[in-house]
Amino acid sequence: MVLSGSRGGERVTPGELLQRRGVVVGVEAALKSAAAGDGEVLRLLGEAGVDFAGGEAEGGSPVLWKAVEADRWESVPVVASRVPVKQLNARDAGGRTVLVHALERSTAEAVGALLKRGADPRLVPAATVRALGEGKGSAGVAGLLRVLGHLPQGHELLDEMLAVACAGADGGLAAAALQNGARPDGVARDGGPLTVAADKGDGAMVGRLLRYGADPAKAPRALVHAVRHGQEAMITALLESGADPNVAGEGERSALQAAFADGKKELVALMFRFGGRPEDFVDAAIGAEDTAMLELLLASGLSPDRADGGGNPMLVRAVLERKGEAVKLLLEKGADPKKAGSIGQSAFHVAVADGDRALIEQLLESGAEVNAPFGPLRPEFAERLRSEHFCKWLGRDKGLTPLMHAAATGDFGLVQFLIGKGAKRGITTRSWKRYPVQFACDTENLKAAQVLLGRKPEEAEKEGVRVVISLGDQRARLYKGGKVVRTSRVSTGRRGHATPKGSYVITDKQVSWVSSIYNVAMPYFMRLSCREIGMHAGNCPGYPASHGCIRMPSGEVRAFFAVLKIGDPVTITE
Repeated sequence: MVLSGSRGGERVTPGELLQRRGVVVGVEAALKSAAAGDGEVLRLLGEAGVDFAGGEAEGGSPVLWKAVEADRWESVPVVASRVPVKQLNARDAGGRTVLVHALERSTAEAVGALLKRGADPRLVPAATVRALGEGKGSAGVAGLLRVLGHLPQGHELLDEMLAVACAGADGGLAAAALQNGARPDGVARDGGPLTVAADKGDGAMVGRLLRYGADPAKAPRALVHAVRHGQEAMITALLESGADPNVAGEGERSALQAAFADGKKELVALMFRFGGRPEDFVDAAIGAEDTAMLELLLASGLSPDRADGGGNPMLVRAVLERKGEAVKLLLEKGADPKKAGSIGQSAFHVAVADGDRALIEQLLESGAEVNAPFGPLRPEFAERLRSEHFCKWLGRDKGLTPLMHAAATGDFGLVQFLIGKGAKRGITTRSWKRYPVQFACDTENLKAAQVLLGRKPEEAEKEGVRVVISLGDQRARLYKGGKVVRTSRVSTGRRGHATPKGSYVITDKQVSWVSSIYNVAMPYFMRLSCREIGMHAGNCPGYPASHGCIRMPSGEVRAFFAVLKIGDPVTITE
């Protein structure tokens, strides 16, 4: 029997000490003391030989469970030291050992005592580890640290503890878990340790995981989170360890897309250096309000002639969207203004279709060819053309030039501008051999026709020379300066050959002319708008009698012929 005290040199046994305290040595006293947390009495009872195990080595210790039930954790180390290890690892009805209860109560000292005595840490459920992490209590984490030190190297619970450490930004717990063999890629819950750490903006944790071999490819959202936090050091660490900036996490944008959308130019540039694909951002860059991102794409090696998602070169796309600054930048970087895309047209032809003088000039100065014909007509471009007449001819003929389009739209200022830039008035379409002036005449754009005929519309208007032919009273009136200076009877087209009403200009004058259709002489012929009709000398019986031309008496037609010039307007009315 171990003696526990003395009195005046007399040794006192534990039993005597208990008797003096009025404690009856036995299991009942042990149960009562455990429930009361009286560790000293429990110690004396144990030394007095009380069986805390209850005589059943395979079952749980009733005294130990009593302390647990009463939440008297100061009693647990005393009892644990005197029960078999098997009883320490016995489970209650809920399947939990005393060690698990100690962890849940965040009693680190009791946890340590139980582990030291032989409690098996492998019996701790993963759910308990997760619950302790969610509780964010320092005492709970302290208990986990004690358990961690008793787990076999690489045990699966270490992965759970690493997950807890990442969620709670606990560097100490993470370091201990990794040192004891936790997998740096851990459990996949919430995307894995890297994802969780990056989501919290914990750069130190991310760095620690990477040093232990975490694979960013298994946590694609980690880089996305790092970009969200704007932590360049964390992003760099992930990229250097193999993170792919082009890969998106499930249901998310890629890191590169996120940085691009947020306008984080420095991060975009960084990711381009680690394999980011600039070609994926052509559409977004062209559509942006400023050119900063486009400039970044070009600086990253993207060709200025790169096509967008629809198959159009970036320059074509920029002109389609009227992004003048983007056009300027692309041209400065060497974009080809002659290159066409899926729309079938070059950037220059799109600008001409829009009538955008500034872009047209910019493109011409960068090498666009002013006489280059339009490409084949495609539906998406047809909608953009401002002249249905030109659109019709573009669909049936080839070789139509920018000057023809300007003429058909009546934009005589653009007609003048293009001619000044070298546009040729003598070029014809390939099959029907139509001249630019015919497009102006067909659409009754008289000022554009005048320019193409070498006249200045403002001067012609100031002179005020024009002819008005009335089909009703068969008269022609010559105006000058707003006043009628001469009239003449006429004979216009008879039934079946009616002279068409409309607005015309004189496009040709011939003193002697023979009709190529009827092989008859037409002296002093003045052709109207490149048509088969014109004014000329002929029989005037006092009623419509021609095949469509406007006949005039010989003396009158000579007078008209002497005053009228090519480009002067002629109006035929009812």
